[in-house]
Amino acid sequence: MSAIKFIISKNSGQLSLNGKTYTFPENCLVITNDEAIIVESILKNQLLSVDFDSSSLHKVYPEIINLLIHQEKITYSIEPIRIIRAERNVLDVFTYLLQLSEDNFLHFAYTYCLGLDNVYFSSLLYKYISGNKDFCSFIENHFMRQWSVVRLAQEFDLPVRKFNELFLCTYGQTAKRWLLERRIKHAKKLLSTTSMRVIDIAIECGFSSHAHFTDRFRRYINCSPKQFRNRSLQINSYNTRE
Repeated sequence: MSAIKFIISKNSGQLSLNGKTYTFPENCLVITNDEAIIVESILKNQLLSVDFDSSSLHKVYPEIINLLIHQEKITYSIEPIRIIRAERNVLDVFTYLLQLSEDNFLHFAYTYCLGLDNVYFSSLLYKYISGNKDFCSFIENHFMRQWSVVRLAQEFDLPVRKFNELFLCTYGQTAKRWLLERRIKHAKKLLSTTSMRVIDIAIECGFSSHAHFTDRFRRYINCSPKQFRNRSLQINSYNTRE
């Protein structure tokens, strides 16, 4: 599966891709693909490299969709290597986020790149997620409905086995696991930023009942929705005082 490669480097170096050699300068973020091989760098410990396949990009897509230029307005060729110059303090943030969480890094790095060249990086993202665009649009529009995986497969007019295979190939997770994570993530946001009743949050996020939501939430977060809300309020209150 083709993937985007991000290289964080404080020193100059070279990489090889499709029989060609490309040079990158110091203090930069290099965006290329997973076939690129780093062949020279002054200090290897000053360089970090990470690959993201289409499933990772599908995960970040709904979080940055409002930043993208509409696909129909883009006619742009993709370059084999793209270099983004960055200050060292920015590279330090990239490095910290990558060590903390690859998902956090991808979200921040892609948002940063979109801010510098929206046309190019919108086009690049569309290229990597376009293979299953209809499928992804369907999932994004329906993942919070109170539907089972079987119902989702039926609505998309696929046998359950084919649906699960397509889901795993696209998102890198089983449909059941991904749906739970997305629903819990949205529930956490509502718990920490709104005064909605827990039962209303449960229904909005696709859970069949208060008890079902609380059970799944406790298993995944290790606390009840009410406990999570109270902790969030305490943290927000402390940050406001600071």
